[in-house]
Amino acid sequence: MDDSIAICVPTHVGWKDPDYRVGEIFFLIDSINALDEWEKIELSIVDCSDKRPDFAGLIRERWNGNRLVYTYDPKACNHPDSPGKLWISYAFNEAVRQCKAERIFTCGMDAVFPPDFVALYNDRVKSKKIWNPVVRLANKYGEPLDYWRRNAHGLIGMLKEDYWAIGGQNEKYTVPKWFYDVKLSKDKEYLRRGHDTDFFHQIRVAKYGIAREDSEILSLDHPGIDPTVTMSEFVP
Repeated sequence: MDDSIAICVPTHVGWKDPDYRVGEIFFLIDSINALDEWEKIELSIVDCSDKRPDFAGLIRERWNGNRLVYTYDPKACNHPDSPGKLWISYAFNEAVRQCKAERIFTCGMDAVFPPDFVALYNDRVKSKKIWNPVVRLANKYGEPLDYWRRNAHGLIGMLKEDYWAIGGQNEKYTVPKWFYDVKLSKDKEYLRRGHDTDFFHQIRVAKYGIAREDSEILSLDHPGIDPTVTMSEFVP
């Protein structure tokens, strides 16, 4: 099996503030460019926003590697049960489907990788063993905070054949309205983002091993989660 790793990312720069989201993915790309073994990385992006027509060009300019698969797919921003909202399970599946590598790591565009990411991946991802790292929150400058987050549903390293063996992410999965109303949003229309939070249940049913060690993978704090961070202050 080829030792390359595809980092599979759904992007949606139209979410709230296009410039803010471009800044996030610049952090992600810069961290990949700085990896000890960056040449082993393939970047697979499914983008669904038309708010920044120059987005694909910005990514290509920033990206040092020669393995980039980019697809513009507006369907990923139109969840069947909530039109105009992000359909993450579909976007993740498409990013995995289009990549060439047989080893994958799915993440959001707010991830920042440590230099030894490839070595960590090689140590923790095997046949029928996935890596769901514990991530550390970072501020708007990409500086680590003293806060660790375990429920990062989208950060998963695994073999592509194992991903599809359990059906990939369930694109029909919907989150109950009360969950988002009560826990995540005051907007009563924002019902779901299309995450398949039962994906880990399928992993358990399939008896895959799960490595959940702490890592130095960072997750950039979103404005609104930390009230001290505003979009106008975000520094890419």
